[in-house]
Amino acid sequence: MSQVRSWTFNMFLAFGRKFLFLSLLFLFLLFFTFLLNFTNWKSLSAQQKGVYFESQFSESNQSIPFLCTSLEFNHHNFTERLINSVDYPTKHFVVVVAGFDSSARQIARWIAENFKQVKIVWESSRIGGTGGFNICLRYMHEFYRERWGLIVNNDVYFPSGSLKSLKYQTELTLLEDPHLCLGFVSFRNMHFGYSGFVATSRLVQYAGYFDENLFPAYYDDNELDIRLREVNRNDDVCTRHDIVFSNGIHHGIEDQQGYLSGTAIYLDEHENSSFRDAQRRGSRNNPVYVAEKWGCQGTDWNSCSYKRPFNKSYLSLKDWRFDPVYRICIEYGKFARHDRCTYDLELLNSQLDNVES
Repeated sequence: MSQVRSWTFNMFLAFGRKFLFLSLLFLFLLFFTFLLNFTNWKSLSAQQKGVYFESQFSESNQSIPFLCTSLEFNHHNFTERLINSVDYPTKHFVVVVAGFDSSARQIARWIAENFKQVKIVWESSRIGGTGGFNICLRYMHEFYRERWGLIVNNDVYFPSGSLKSLKYQTELTLLEDPHLCLGFVSFRNMHFGYSGFVATSRLVQYAGYFDENLFPAYYDDNELDIRLREVNRNDDVCTRHDIVFSNGIHHGIEDQQGYLSGTAIYLDEHENSSFRDAQRRGSRNNPVYVAEKWGCQGTDWNSCSYKRPFNKSYLSLKDWRFDPVYRICIEYGKFARHDRCTYDLELLNSQLDNVES
């Protein structure tokens, strides 16, 4: 009987020793793991700005807040290519389709059938590049009330991963400079004017919308640049930055040199010569309009002397008044003398409550 008790005691003692050894080993490993993590945390703490920045955003905010494009015609499957290239979540995606060209109606149907989450804004008449930009800006600023959005031509597309990089760099730029109004995004090939840009709500608040008297395209960016220069004359309240990110946006036909713009290529190929004629009249009249509006010497935009539109002190920098007769002159050639169209300054002296802002 005593032998049995002795054997039992020895077994219990051996088990206790093993348990104690394993417990000490576990505590040692636990302490070593904590020490290793603490050391790594200290060594990385100085490099955590980017990681911390990303962690500020909830899962619902990991998206482009607003994406918009506009078109009056579609060719080379540019619009399909653009939409299919979106590989990052977008909170709001708006496509403005305007005019009477059959390709515009076809692409609107294609979008409606295949992309229910994309909002189509339809305009029955031509609105030009400025009209498309303004609808995008109004939806971003007034309807959705987003802080910023990405506005692009329909002849661009997003290489894989570029939208994610753009989102990160835009948020980082806004964090460093809350006064950001315009961000010019990276293009991996050629870049013409405002083919793609980040706009913030601050742009609308301080500089206003694009001047829609500039039709169908060209020099609208120069006119807005003049306004931004005046806005920032005394203080940088509405800044511009380059949004540089990896694998930038691609503009135009894949691997084709000498690309001018989707508009130029389409009009060269289009059987309706009236489109080309309107483009020609716009190219001739738009720089004259901008020069007269801001007191510039020709197209030397650094020579502009007016502090207010058309040198009228009662107008703000944001004010412009649409002249429908001037538009008809450019679009259809009516009332034109040698392709020269005249803006009616009397519109600025009456019905000022209707001045766009």
